[in-house]
Formats: sequence, structure tokens, C-alpha cells
Amino acid sequence: MNCHFERATQADLPAIVHIYNEAILTRTSTADLHTFTPEQRLPWFEQFDDAHPIWVIRGGDGEDSRAAVSQTLGSVTSVRDHPGDSDGSADRTGEGPVLGWVSLEAYSDRPAYRHTAEISIYLDHAAHRGIGTAAIAFIEQQLPGLGITAVISRVLARNAASRALSTKFGFEQWWRYPRVALLDDEPCDLLVLGKRYDG
Repeated sequence: MNCHFERATQADLPAIVHIYNEAILTRTSTADLHTFTPEQRLPWFEQFDDAHPIWVIRGGDGEDSRAAVSQTLGSVTSVRDHPGDSDGSADRTGEGPVLGWVSLEAYSDRPAYRHTAEISIYLDHAAHRGIGTAAIAFIEQQLPGLGITAVISRVLARNAASRALSTKFGFEQWWRYPRVALLDDEPCDLLVLGKRYDG
């Protein structure tokens, strides 16, 4: 199975929220405790821009997309960033089910942190293994063009899968906040994992 990456549009928001709501219910992937409607998440979605994008991960071969990416990581390339680009590719988006989404959020609104971003990856429960690996490999190719030189990931200590995926790509533990999250009356540590991309 292949997947490809597309810059998310507002039409993708229901699928994005559905996948995030699945993660909330697991109590392992986020500190949110209650699910959301797409309308409630719209302000969050609107914060993404060309400097800090959000992409959806679509299933299918994506042969008509300029950026097909194999689940086996045979090729990971950039995707069409802007719906409606003048090359006529606008009608080639939105094909295939949404398997997940990946984003680079601004670490802080203070300008000295402009080259640091926080990565988030959320996958549909039905997504095949390897999609998370493809997502980080894809993101790493986007960083030079975005001017991002450091990426952090906030991970609940109980989330073994996310910790393993980050370690696979060379992320290191930069900080640990002990027992700062309370999930169903059970305290949980928060880990800050990070990786520099400026050599």
C-alpha cells in the first residue's frame, strides 16, 4: 500500500478531527480529555500557514499527485503545497482515504524561536504500519525549505510507539516533566524529544 502527502485544506478538517478524537480516547497520544467537533478545531486549523504547514496523509497509489510516497520509503518527495496552483494540479487532490495527518506548529510566537517547530503525527487506527515512518521521512525533506533547524515532539511517557518512532529518527530526550498530566486519575510524565537539523 502506498500513501501520499497533501497540504490540508478546510475540507479535510472533519477527517483530521475524527483521527484526533480517536487518539484522545486512547489516553496515550494527547493530554486532551474530551473530543471535538470540526467547528471547535477550526481556529486551531487556521493557524497553519506556509511557514508552519499541516498535511494530510492519503491512501492509494496517488499516481496523479506530484508527490507519491511509498510506504516502503522507496521515494519521499515534496507535495503540491497550494491548492489551485496554476499548473492544473488542483483537480488531483483529495483522492484516497485520509490515513492520518502531520503538522509543524510554531514552537512559540516569540520571534527568536522562529526556526524551531513542534511536530505532531496522528494516524487512523486502520492505517498500516510504516505510515508514521513515512511521515517523519517526508517532514525531514521539507525542513530546509521551511527554514526550520530544530524540531521538538512532546510525548506522553506511556506512548511507547511514539517514543520508538522518534528514537528511530535520532530524536533525543531533551527534558522530562514528571507527573504533569493526569489521565483517568493516573499521573503521567511528559517527555520533550528533540532533534537538530543544522548540522
